[in-house]
Amino acid sequence: MDIFDFFNSPDVAEHCRKIGCTFNAVESAVIINQNDTHTLAEKHIAYKTILAEYPDLEANGFLLGPIESFHEELRNLLKNEERLIGIFLTTEPGAFYKTYTRCRNGNHDYFDEEYFSTYIDALAKVKEDVDKRKEDNKDIYEYFIEKKYLGVNNKWINVSISPSGDILNFSENGYWK
Repeated sequence: MDIFDFFNSPDVAEHCRKIGCTFNAVESAVIINQNDTHTLAEKHIAYKTILAEYPDLEANGFLLGPIESFHEELRNLLKNEERLIGIFLTTEPGAFYKTYTRCRNGNHDYFDEEYFSTYIDALAKVKEDVDKRKEDNKDIYEYFIEKKYLGVNNKWINVSISPSGDILNFSENGYWK
């Protein structure tokens, strides 16, 4: 794994590469987590590389207190993220998927919200929206799908979707354990 591929800035990555920067397991995981372009699946592969190739270490968990084994925490993170994505992808009674697009052109405009009963249908809508906007080079579009439940306001999972339809990252409320 080339950790510099996960830098959001190619200039910073090149500078760090030139001066010989190295990163431990925690630092590498943070760089991977902050990446805006790699898919969640690619990030998970990189996290597993950390587990296989980097030595374990203790870390400061900030609000959580000291972490005796960063590897154990990273394995728990992977397990929970995979569980949450499984929940997100599973059609459930009373659940629905909302698609929306955010335009970054100096404003934060939300538009084209639509609702679907399955993730597959919501993803097809996102891909259709991507195809419609390919000619519009002046704006940057971000695509999202959110899973919510009828009558429940405090439980949701929201994923950002790449133009090719891959999950880039997610946020959630009401699931993490």
